[in-house]
Amino acid sequence: MDNTELWQKGILPMLWGLLAMAAYVGWLVYFYRRQEPRFSAWLGRRFNVSLELNYMGYEAKGGKNWRHRAGAALVADLLLLLLVMAPFFVLMIVWWKVFH
Repeated sequence: MDNTELWQKGILPMLWGLLAMAAYVGWLVYFYRRQEPRFSAWLGRRFNVSLELNYMGYEAKGGKNWRHRAGAALVADLLLLLLVMAPFFVLMIVWWKVFH
């Protein structure tokens, strides 16, 4: 294997993968610092609860009854999972289609 083939089949995909992971980490930092507080406030207004993100997921306080709190926490957890993992899967699929 000469240097050109090594560059095209090994090093270049690795560099693009590292760049994609850096973009994904940048998205996570942006999302958790800027968008997550807005997201939880918006969803809390919709369900009339106060949402607080902790290490286990969202915790809902207030509301009319336990169903509002459970529903708000479930929807918030599912949307958070979607907003955090969807960009990762998109980057992974694009990288795979380009380099394989």
